[in-house]
Formats: sequence, C-alpha cells, structure tokens
Amino acid sequence: MVRRELSMQKLNKQIDILLDIIVESLLGAKSEEEAAALTLWPIPVPQGMLYFSDVWTKKLNRVLHLIEKRKIKSKEILKAIRFPSRIVQFLWLDAITFNNLSKKEKLYPIAKFLIFLSLFRKKDIFCENGKNILWNKKELEKHKRGLHFFSGKGKNLNKLISTFEAILWSYTELLYWTNHPFGHGFHGSYSIREGDLVVKEYFDLKPKAWSFSQGLNFSEVEIFEIYKRNTSSKIKLEFFERNIRTNQSIKQDLEKFALKVNGKIVKKPEEISQFLENLMEVIKKGSEIIQALNEQQLIEKYADYYFYAIKPLCDLVKENWHPPKQVRNNIYKKYKEINAVWEKVVKKNFEKTADLSYKQQEKILKEAFDPRN
Repeated sequence: MVRRELSMQKLNKQIDILLDIIVESLLGAKSEEEAAALTLWPIPVPQGMLYFSDVWTKKLNRVLHLIEKRKIKSKEILKAIRFPSRIVQFLWLDAITFNNLSKKEKLYPIAKFLIFLSLFRKKDIFCENGKNILWNKKELEKHKRGLHFFSGKGKNLNKLISTFEAILWSYTELLYWTNHPFGHGFHGSYSIREGDLVVKEYFDLKPKAWSFSQGLNFSEVEIFEIYKRNTSSKIKLEFFERNIRTNQSIKQDLEKFALKVNGKIVKKPEEISQFLENLMEVIKKGSEIIQALNEQQLIEKYADYYFYAIKPLCDLVKENWHPPKQVRNNIYKKYKEINAVWEKVVKKNFEKTADLSYKQQEKILKEAFDPRN
C-alpha cells in the first residue's frame, strides 16, 4: 500500500511546479507543427475531454480509493503501472481539471499520482536537471545483462535504428494521439563504463482500444543507446517524456545500441528491418481507419484509449476498464448540446488568448489547468 501522504503545503508546491511545466510545454513549443499537435491531432484535446473527463475522473477516484482500502502494496501498484510516462500524462491535468467535479475529487488522484511518480523516479521527479533516472545501479546491470550490441558508427546501422525509432514514435502517436507517452517512455542518461546510456521503451503497442494494432508482430520494444562520454550534456529529458531534446546533433556520438523486442534480444539487423516493415504496414492500415472516422467516432476512440490507459489500475481491483454507458450517451445522444459548449464557449475562450502576451496567456492557462480553482 502507498502509505505516504502529501501534506497540503507540499502538494500545493508540486502543483505550482506542474503548472509551470504545462504552460512552458504549451507556450514554448519548438515549432508550429508541435504547437498544433498539442491541441489539434486529430481533434482538439479540450473538445474531446468535454465528453468524458467527469466520468473518467470519478472512475479513477473510485479505483484509487479501492486500492487504498484494500491496502495494495506500492510494489504491486508500480508493477501494474510499469512506466511513469503513463502517470505524467495524467498529470498533464486536463482530464482531471476540465470538469465540474469538486476540488477534493480533483486533488485526490493528483496527490496519489505524485506519490507514485516519486517511487518511480529515483532522484528528481520533475526532471529539472534534464535527467530521468528510474534504475539504480543494480537494476541497470540486470537490464543490460546479455544484450547484443550493434555498432552505432556504421552508416547503414545508424540509419536503420534512427528510422525504426522515428517510426515507433510516430506509431505511438497514431495509437494515443497527443498522449503518445501512454505507449513510450524515455529515461537516463546513465553514466556507465562504456559512456552515457539512454533507454527508450515502447509498450502497449497492441492496445485493445484499436483493432488494427493487432496486426503488429510485437507489443514491446526496449532500445539501449550508448553515447560517447559527456554526450549527456547535449541531452535533455523532460517531465512529460514526450521526446528527448538535444541542443546539438548526437547522431555521430552513438557508439553502440541494443534492442529487446517482446523481451527477446535482437541479434541480427535483418530482424530490425522485418519489424520495421511490419510496423509500416500496420501504420498504413491504422491511418486509413482513423482518417475514415467522423468527429463523434474520433471522440469515442479518444475516450476508449483514455480509459484503457487506467486498465492496469482497474485490473488491480478487478474493475471493468471500459468507458461506462454514460460516455457513449454524451457522445451520441448529447453531442449537439456538448458540442455547442465547445464551439460557443471553450473554443472561443482559447482563441481569444492566442493574440495575448506570453504573461497574459500564462495567467489564463494556469487558471484553466489549476485543480484548486
């Protein structure tokens, strides 16, 4: 059981830090495409949330209370969640904040997730030092044991792993849209004898929320990249694990890399090529399916994968993870009513902020996301 509780003073301080990170992520996007992706792919996040965030947060509260009531141990909870990148997506706060629930109902899951996150991240839970440390020395050695490393210096191999990673990242965005860290997590950098190690983990690549994903021949990928020593000074891992930022190119600093796919060590480049070919086929099919969905169907899929993301917690207390009937009713029976709120109120409010100064936008966004309001 998670016995630690956050004091209100500490919780307030951590929420303040969270709000700073969210605002920086929204207003400090590195490109127009990245800024648009945060709000538009494939539907605006606030629009989708209007249909299910109340129901989702209530279900989440119920599940977390059951976990606490049944005194489920921290070790079991972390084992079920597996990756902190899932938690940090919940701590984006939109699903928890953009609803009409009480302040108490909003703060309860936030406090729990912050505690879970502190158990995952060994040092700095907000990644303020540009690192995301999840493994201690013993765990690191365990995960590295027996790996088959390829040279990162060969042009063809370097290009192969770079392409595979880029397509994997794109695939998680196809599955989980703006919440793509539901399917990937990045951690490190770890200082080891051979250099600086960065670990990229892709998981839940065949979620039950999408039928096309079942055509993928694998569900998990672990990538271990060892860079020339001191390359870590060029690398910044951030709180939401959305990507790995670099202030300079590091491609030429890659010394060697290794992969595990579905827990099996990859030993031949041909295997990577085969995985890549299969991945491309599934992406093509998935893209066609998503593009054929109308707005209501898109919102329904949005709800499906958001509820699917809390399946590990639901499984701990034997709760059904699927969206309740109320969500479908909101989407199909109350669509016009809820969509009018989006078009006439929420969307217009967001549009009004676009031409304001950074300080003015910062103030409005913090007020919008703050669960204490």
